[in-house]
Amino acid sequence: GKGRESLRGAMGCCGSSLASDDQIKDMCKWSCRQMMTLLCDHALVLAADQSHLQIPIPKEMGDLRSIPKDLRKAAADNSSQVSTVADGIAKQADSILGSAFGAFIGKATGFAAEAAGSAGKKVYGGLADQMDSILDQLDRRFSQLGAELCAAKQSEMRSVLQNAIERCTFRDAHGLVRGPKLDYRGPVDALTVEFFRLSREALQQSLAAIVQEYMQKMRFMIIWEGLIEKVNASNQALTSVLMTKPKEGIKLDLNSYVVNQVLDKLYAMMQVHEGELRSAPRAAELPGTFALCFSREPFSNVAYEQFSKDAELQAKVSGVQSL
Repeated sequence: GKGRESLRGAMGCCGSSLASDDQIKDMCKWSCRQMMTLLCDHALVLAADQSHLQIPIPKEMGDLRSIPKDLRKAAADNSSQVSTVADGIAKQADSILGSAFGAFIGKATGFAAEAAGSAGKKVYGGLADQMDSILDQLDRRFSQLGAELCAAKQSEMRSVLQNAIERCTFRDAHGLVRGPKLDYRGPVDALTVEFFRLSREALQQSLAAIVQEYMQKMRFMIIWEGLIEKVNASNQALTSVLMTKPKEGIKLDLNSYVVNQVLDKLYAMMQVHEGELRSAPRAAELPGTFALCFSREPFSNVAYEQFSKDAELQAKVSGVQSL
């Protein structure tokens, strides 16, 4: 196009011949893959630190938080319902807590024995505190899961991401590197966005097996599935005692949830780092072609000859097949 012609037309300043469109495409595509490798490695290192990657508790669990609220509301109620229902709660508290959360805390709460002779308000409030405490534990476990997963499975996850990078087409590599109009005004996260647009579905499938294997090894899947099964089973018992509307049963594919959360966090970290590398490409300590592509400097035939040597060397060092 006109933009490309004018860009290449400005390259003859030093008397060197111009790189062809195909040569420019090769250099830019190589640089795209190098950039994505840097971004993935950077994000995976950060992801192993909990301060950078925390998985929030699924929103499907939010409805459980309303049960302790209902209990406290009942505790604040001065009507005769509190004393009337108190005995029923006291008798069912241990079975409710045990069935709903026993798999998670791994022990009986013993709450019913303590509450059996208590006043109605104490029974309601105590049960609410127990449930909040267990849900808080689940919150903390989820917040740790992502970083622990990325630390334990960093090598496997890197292989998945690297394979996706090698398969990614980066069709308009020139435009991705220097902007759609080749005016250096493109989005600073253009490569990250394009990579995830083309590769996310494949990444989901590949990472699913890694995530599932890890969660099964850590017994997280067993704990979670047991928790959901028992929460849903005890839902009616809780709400019948409280005389509230039954909460909707929890339906969640935990494996898919964790995979997508991890991908979302990696995506965000890579977006930021891409902008940093674009502003200082020489800091990447890669062959000169990388800095050239992410600069305003013209593409020359000499630059392509050097690129051919650089790409060959990089392929030997990294084991990645030369483009």
